[in-house]
Amino acid sequence: MNERKYYYARLNGKRVYCGEGKTGYEKAKLVRAELKRKQKITELYKHGHTDEARAREAEEKKRKREHFKSFAELLNWFMTLPQVEAQRGYPRKVNSAVHLLNYFGGMHPGDIEGDTTEYYREQRKNQGAAENTVNNELALLSVTYTTAIKRKKLPADCKPGEIVIVDDRNPRPIVTDAQYKKLLEGASPDLKDILIGAYESAMRSGGLCNLRVGQINLDAVLSQVPPVKADYLDLGIFRYQDQNKAHCPRFSRLQRGLTEKDGR
Repeated sequence: MNERKYYYARLNGKRVYCGEGKTGYEKAKLVRAELKRKQKITELYKHGHTDEARAREAEEKKRKREHFKSFAELLNWFMTLPQVEAQRGYPRKVNSAVHLLNYFGGMHPGDIEGDTTEYYREQRKNQGAAENTVNNELALLSVTYTTAIKRKKLPADCKPGEIVIVDDRNPRPIVTDAQYKKLLEGASPDLKDILIGAYESAMRSGGLCNLRVGQINLDAVLSQVPPVKADYLDLGIFRYQDQNKAHCPRFSRLQRGLTEKDGR
């Protein structure tokens, strides 16, 4: 039989019951943190630091006006928003939320700072998580705060000052001329066409697979008077990565291959 655990906290000299299980434990942590803050204010007044004590009192009053007493409440509110639950990536957000709750759950939303998120990153890396996985988790933390502030659930200064996102993407290697020649030597005729098209037009695989001879303009001209034949071939496909039409140099291997297939 599992033994139940009950949690208590002392507040104003009284033993306060906070509940059982994880809920009771989280509540006890919050009560203890509140007690420590009040004790600190009392000590500041006792030692004559009146200005700092009043500033901390104002901060405590602001805490009481907030909608969320812990980060767990804040994140649970965000994760149950209809537009969030409807997102395609919601299951991934749930996985990220679990790790965030395990680390930040009992903390007050205003107590999470940039260095706190850095400690979180180090812990997750020690657990074997990849940089981009931690990036996704911290991105969820950031958008949770942003949404709450926009909806006036939190004051703007509650959000961590800086959430560092580490760019761990590996740059794509550039194929050298020597490597390109070796690839062509060992390629089948059909694969060779794809390699030539990719190398000379910088098109992605999806665009190359959709490329048809009938849409290619082998006689593209510049819009001027008198018309001058362009020094490139218009491949008739819009290239999304740079917002331009795909093209390749005239008199290239791609042009020779296209001309042969076009019967010219």
